[in-house]
Amino acid sequence: MSARPNVRIERLLVEEGFLDGLDVTFHAGLNVVIGHRGVGKTSLIQLLRFCLGGRWAAERDQQLGLTHARSVLGGDGRVSVALRVGNELAVVSRRATDAKAEGMNPFVRPIIFAQGEIESVALDPRGRLRLLDDFIPDSDSRRLLSALSSRIASLTKELADLGETLDEHSERLTQLEPLRAALEAAQARAAASANPALDADVARLHQYSTAAAERHGWLELATSERRELAIWTERLAELQTFPPKLSSDADHSGPREQLGRALVLIDEAVAAGSRALELLAEQLDRTAEIDRRLSDETRSIRARVEATQEGLGSALREVSQLQEQLLVLETVRRRREDLEGRRKAISFERADAVAELDRLRDDRFQQRLSQASEIQASLAPRIEVSVKQSAMHDEYASLVAGALRGSGLKYSQLSSEIASRLRPDEIVSLVEATDVDEVSRRLEIPPDRATRLIEALRRQGLEEISRAPLDDAVTLRLLDGTDYKPTTKLSTGQRCTVVLPILMLHDDRPLLIDQPEDNLDGAFIADTLVPAVRGRVPGSQLIVTTHNANIPVLGEASQVVHLGSDGKRGHVIHAGPLDDPQTVAAISTVMEGGREAFARRARFYRSHGAQ
Repeated sequence: MSARPNVRIERLLVEEGFLDGLDVTFHAGLNVVIGHRGVGKTSLIQLLRFCLGGRWAAERDQQLGLTHARSVLGGDGRVSVALRVGNELAVVSRRATDAKAEGMNPFVRPIIFAQGEIESVALDPRGRLRLLDDFIPDSDSRRLLSALSSRIASLTKELADLGETLDEHSERLTQLEPLRAALEAAQARAAASANPALDADVARLHQYSTAAAERHGWLELATSERRELAIWTERLAELQTFPPKLSSDADHSGPREQLGRALVLIDEAVAAGSRALELLAEQLDRTAEIDRRLSDETRSIRARVEATQEGLGSALREVSQLQEQLLVLETVRRRREDLEGRRKAISFERADAVAELDRLRDDRFQQRLSQASEIQASLAPRIEVSVKQSAMHDEYASLVAGALRGSGLKYSQLSSEIASRLRPDEIVSLVEATDVDEVSRRLEIPPDRATRLIEALRRQGLEEISRAPLDDAVTLRLLDGTDYKPTTKLSTGQRCTVVLPILMLHDDRPLLIDQPEDNLDGAFIADTLVPAVRGRVPGSQLIVTTHNANIPVLGEASQVVHLGSDGKRGHVIHAGPLDDPQTVAAISTVMEGGREAFARRARFYRSHGAQ
């Protein structure tokens, strides 16, 4: 149902562990793995997933699957899989100790469902979403969404830091007008005490005081910029410490080369930033030394003036101090204007990023909507698939709840209300603007509660909330009588009745299912599952482990793999086509109670059919 390259699993090899020496070749079409319990059928599926990096239907199943695969491989076992991708052959290998499978293109990963996962996907909102997304060719949208979210969070943090600095500047600038008035009064007092004989010394004091005030303003500005430069350099250094991991596959040589160049450039940038910090520190030291020398000279002149005319020195000192404070505040005022311009530019940049994020989410929703319609058209009228845009906001609500914890507000209920009524960018903007009235109106809460909410969110920071994911919600429904019921309201068997036919629509890459008959009655297997298997596109690969004979026999398996075990190690007893005598014997003896049970059922059906 999609445009991925055709993919087939050709061979599985296992070294060490319970399945040591296992070597299985798979065919196009239906491959059925049979055998008594405990011979390694489920282990085979889990090892294929472990090696090929297949996703789990629900996140809670992932750890169990990893533990299972590693225990089967033992301490240092290895599993290798040969894949046919179009006309090319690729081999992927993974040891039990490897942290993750690398080198697998997401386009070619098989669709894998182990025992219990079919029910899990029906119940789990993210599982249902992944079920739908598995039909949609991977693109750069996931990477772009992640990059945009990170960029928005970074800009939000920068705006918060700027806001704190601007608040500090605004608080200091409240003293600007009182200082101007105090300076005028001090200058008037100094003028009243003026002595023409001291004009040269007074002029020098004024010159030194003005220069000192400018130096102090520069020192304050440079110290602030030094802090910003240090933070920026530290962030660059973090990029060096945690670079992305790329595969060693040959077709990744280009990306690896570019990553190496990027790391060299980052290294150069860190060195340049560090050098800039050193130069700025040297300038600060030189300016501080000049300030100390001129301060000593100023004190000497002021002492001489004071000795000549009592009161004039103290008046000039007051004027000097007030001029210095005023010039420092003028520097702060200019700095605030610069920061206001910077904040406006960052706000525009973040707004553009949010708009692009919304556009990507809209595109993704339209893809999902189209795919849901295609699936429903194939399975109507029994199964209905619907998608609601940005309706899955549990992670968003959780982030808000975490920020409100300890605030004294009923954060659980309030976080759900925020997540359902306000998008992350909306609540962030309202908190930044301290818009109590709008928060009160949108959430239908009293103004005093809205004020406490804004204060709590600002105090905890908005960075994580700004990157909160909003995903689409997928609902699967089954026609039960005359009503459609969602999978959350169905029995276990009914949930499988919904999910299995959807899975069978995959025809472009391998589909692996471990014991699909679990929780299903015989009628469903014969009337629904088997026809779905037989209706798949010819050549599309399906690998199934099962105890139910109807699946290989009625599904017309292209190959049946019979596994056995001596209690210490699982192995292949026989692998062959459905009509191979050894295959027939295996199906007759291993599955559904063996040959005698088949014969009894045949006699029963003939007897009751005659009546």
